[in-house]
Amino acid sequence: MKPSHLIKLVFGLCVVLNMVAASANSNRWATNSKAQHTVNRTYQLVYGSVDMCQRYSPKEAKAVLAESKRFKHTYPNFIRALEKSPYFSQAKKSMDESINEMAPNAMKDPKLASCQEAISMMKQVIEDPDGKQFIDEMLLDIQK
Repeated sequence: MKPSHLIKLVFGLCVVLNMVAASANSNRWATNSKAQHTVNRTYQLVYGSVDMCQRYSPKEAKAVLAESKRFKHTYPNFIRALEKSPYFSQAKKSMDESINEMAPNAMKDPKLASCQEAISMMKQVIEDPDGKQFIDEMLLDIQK
């Protein structure tokens, strides 16, 4: 398997698995297109993880915020396209609702916020040589 495909697979699986707890209502994340799916999942990782960790795992929040900023700085064209996407506001709204819904469980177990996993995933996409290619492919999906 090519490294870029491995990154894509790992990124997708980790984001999906780590944010399942935040998605109490699976219908909310049903997607109509690859672009919508890309925006939803990327929002969860780059923005939602910051909000979730600030609320449920304050000890890790600074590290998640720093990695999110680094991700945004590394891929500014992708972030601009993401934020201009017609799916961005719905992704934010859905993530906000999910973060609120998981409150009872996350208050008991801050590990549910998946902060370390979010940091690891963003680092991998930033530091892996095939990360840029992966982001470029996602950018094309968003712009379709």
